Amino acid sequence: MKISTKGKYGIKAMMDLALQHGEGSTPLKDISERQGVSEPYLEQIIAAFKKAGLVSSIRGVQGGYQLAMAPEDISVTKIITVLEGPLLPFEASGNGQTLEETVLEKLWDRVRENLLGLLDQVTLADLIADVKVLQEKNAPMYYI
Repeated sequence: MKISTKGKYGIKAMMDLALQHGEGSTPLKDISERQGVSEPYLEQIIAAFKKAGLVSSIRGVQGGYQLAMAPEDISVTKIITVLEGPLLPFEASGNGQTLEETVLEKLWDRVRENLLGLLDQVTLADLIADVKVLQEKNAPMYYI
């Protein structure tokens, strides 16, 4: 499985909104500047999140975007699938012609299930908790 730049920027944008959660809406320009993502590209990403019901928008001078639900209710799987589609790291042929191929297809199924299970358990709240721990330690911040 490979996450595209769009997927990585989407996760960063959602983390940014999660850090601002409960403080009102955040202008797209602010997210763009903090995350180093162009506003037009970020508009496409946020539009997909809005359509999926993960973010909401507020119009006007104090307008911007905010999470449509609590950070603990948004899994990494939800974020990625909105931008990337279904997460299937390995495509099984479905026609294991030999015993070895059948066994390997079962292995890939197990890998897929475990990977998707892990990503579904990790939420924005978990990612933000990690960010805050690093901030408290004054750890250097790296870009994805």
